[in-house]
Amino acid sequence: MYSSEVIAELKNDIGSYVISDMRKVMELIFVSERVVFLDTGVVSRIGNKDWESEGCACIESIIDSGNQSKCVFIITELVLYELKDSISDVIQKHNRDLIINMYSAAYKIGILCEEITVETIHIYLNTSISVFNESFVKRLKENRPFLRTVDKLVSEDIKRRRLLEDRYKIPIKNDFISECIIWLKNNKNNRDSLAEQILALCLLMFLDMPGRTQYLFCTNDKKARVNLLKIVRTSHLDEKDRVGVVMLEGM
Repeated sequence: MYSSEVIAELKNDIGSYVISDMRKVMELIFVSERVVFLDTGVVSRIGNKDWESEGCACIESIIDSGNQSKCVFIITELVLYELKDSISDVIQKHNRDLIINMYSAAYKIGILCEEITVETIHIYLNTSISVFNESFVKRLKENRPFLRTVDKLVSEDIKRRRLLEDRYKIPIKNDFISECIIWLKNNKNNRDSLAEQILALCLLMFLDMPGRTQYLFCTNDKKARVNLLKIVRTSHLDEKDRVGVVMLEGM
């Protein structure tokens, strides 16, 4: 079962090879030319390959012609949770080995806490909390067909289903969105799509930030690919060229 305590254990397990301090992670994202979000399936599949003969080439193909020093790989906390061992609170060996190999090859890997991401972006945007919260709720509503897991959780919760009502009075609270994301994370089930869907909501906020940073979502899940691109086109059509999906051939 997902919990912040489990995440802390997982971060500790790979702490020497990743950046988990959120201030440093956000700074890396803001200064990088290319930000690559890895999903669970891609990490696991590349991790099962021999690093020297195949794994390294897979990672190189993701950044393509990009400058390695100006690229950062991101694993969200929910994806990190999905990479854990089924018995103990450590990263599965092949996933851990991949992270170590990427670190040894000088690739930067950041662990992204979704709720802190929201708080940090709000500070950088310097918009009123009412506008920021309204934007989040608007995006939840207009992307309901592509946020099935999120929508189901919200719709079935007595307290939060009001979020989706037209006359819902959006709270003017600094922690309104972060509380919602924490609640969603705590309701994660095995094999759901919550990690990708919360990532999509965070990505929309990154696109609110001015700049030329390119955001890539690396997945071999065709449905997740289609939904992410539809979410971006629905809520941030003006920035669609800054988002791409990488699907590795032969995986």
